[in-house]
Amino acid sequence: MKLMFQGESKFFSLLLLFKKNIKKFVIALQFLTIIPVSTKTNIEKSEIESIPVAFVPVGLIQAILLLIVYFISDDIFNKEITAAIILMVSILYNGGFHIDGLSDTFDAISVRGDKEKKLSIMKEGTAGPIGVTSIFFVLLFKYLLIKNLMFYPASIFYISIFLMPVFSKLSIIVSIFHAKPAKQEGMGNLFIGKLKIKELIFSFIIFFFLFLLLKIIFYHFLTVMDFFFFAFLTALLYVFCRISIFFFNRQFDGLTGDTLGAMSEISELIFLFFSLIWYRFLFNSNNEVFAKYFI
Repeated sequence: MKLMFQGESKFFSLLLLFKKNIKKFVIALQFLTIIPVSTKTNIEKSEIESIPVAFVPVGLIQAILLLIVYFISDDIFNKEITAAIILMVSILYNGGFHIDGLSDTFDAISVRGDKEKKLSIMKEGTAGPIGVTSIFFVLLFKYLLIKNLMFYPASIFYISIFLMPVFSKLSIIVSIFHAKPAKQEGMGNLFIGKLKIKELIFSFIIFFFLFLLLKIIFYHFLTVMDFFFFAFLTALLYVFCRISIFFFNRQFDGLTGDTLGAMSEISELIFLFFSLIWYRFLFNSNNEVFAKYFI
């Protein structure tokens, strides 16, 4: 009887844990995307602070959406238009939140003055010439990188598009953990500097399991060298986050929601750039292997 009670207690504890994590996932979807989901239960402050732990699964949803868009567009349009559609969807599924943060961040950086002046420029939200220029070049390079990856075997493109939004969400989590908020108000202040080490580790575990999922799906195509490359890219992402935090501390004395959006956009650019270099290197140095497995 006692054993049965203990078994039921563990079951309900797991059920409650699952329910809490689903709630965090739904809130993270609300925060990072325009997907129409809602939660009717009350949200506690401690739950809000731990919501970033669900950012990587949200990146997975965005990755699946991008792949669906690719499968539909690729049957109708050429590579140029398909790449443009993928880029457009990657902006729209978060309501342009990150690209707006990119613009505001670069506008604030370009202003001469103290922290308060820079933050006031960022808060205005009006796109200046530097902000517009930053958007133009980031989108231009992302478009060109996506288009170039399309000329490689389909599995390479699938893996790259699958991991791109996941990497960017991981960059946000790392930055939230290590940084401090630049101001006491704003959406970013809800998370920045409040994430616990166990939640950061859990995010990396989820990230690792996504790699295992890729290995199962693309077991013919992912080699040991690919996993070393993605491990290197993860380390590079971590270094990029720490350097960015140091830079933004000098500029704004911390991070804001806008700077997180800027880091998300730039991390996707870094991921695509190094992915293209990696696969170009493999393709040129080992053509016979690629011909055997991909063509």
